[in-house]
Amino acid sequence: MLVALLAIGSVHADVIGSDNFDDAGTYVNRTITGGNNSANITFNIVSRANVNNAAMIDTSVAAGGNIAYNASDTLGFLGTNKTDNVFGMYRAGAAKTLVYTFNISNYTNLNVAMDWAISGDIADKNTSMSYSIDGAAATTVFDIGTSGANWNETMDNGTVLDRNRRGTVLVNGVSATSLTDEFQTYNPVLDGSGSVLTLTFIMNDTVGGYGGIGLDNLVLNGTVIPEPATLGLIAAFGGGILFIRRLLQI
Repeated sequence: MLVALLAIGSVHADVIGSDNFDDAGTYVNRTITGGNNSANITFNIVSRANVNNAAMIDTSVAAGGNIAYNASDTLGFLGTNKTDNVFGMYRAGAAKTLVYTFNISNYTNLNVAMDWAISGDIADKNTSMSYSIDGAAATTVFDIGTSGANWNETMDNGTVLDRNRRGTVLVNGVSATSLTDEFQTYNPVLDGSGSVLTLTFIMNDTVGGYGGIGLDNLVLNGTVIPEPATLGLIAAFGGGILFIRRLLQI
């Protein structure tokens, strides 16, 4: 009789939840505190078609991108190629928050992928994302600041504008690629595990004169905590195979 012993387990990565601001998101809860979509203050789900803050829209060409429309426009990250919904932020004033809760039971190795863009000469935006697990103290893992370094913003009509201050980004406390008027992905890591994850986005800013900030395509990823390994015992005898399976007791 031939006997073989094997260990069987299960480990894989997964999307825990998401929000692209267009479809129904996959999260336990989403709360916008101080939501606004006005000419001077924006903190809400908006699009190029319905945002009331003209500074967020690149109107240098008309829809389709080939007809001169407003050649004097110098602000806006919502170009003709960005017509879906985003979460727009501009001059929030008193602190406004976007808060998510996710069920992270049975997940570890958490990280968040999210797209951000900005427009204009950037003063300190006081905009950040923190997280908390099961009510523990919040940890900031994404933070938008400013530096004196110049950057170039290109409008849809091809006009290149020299900006005096760059929107800097810290991800997990480490400098990352600075913001631009094109959406790019940032990927902070969240340490720990538990049952309920809270993500908090906050903007506490009254400075105008720039083109605002956009957040899009939020995705929470994690690794499924493996099920207990099993022992598989295969015994070959008498022209047949017997498979015996039991939980490992370690």
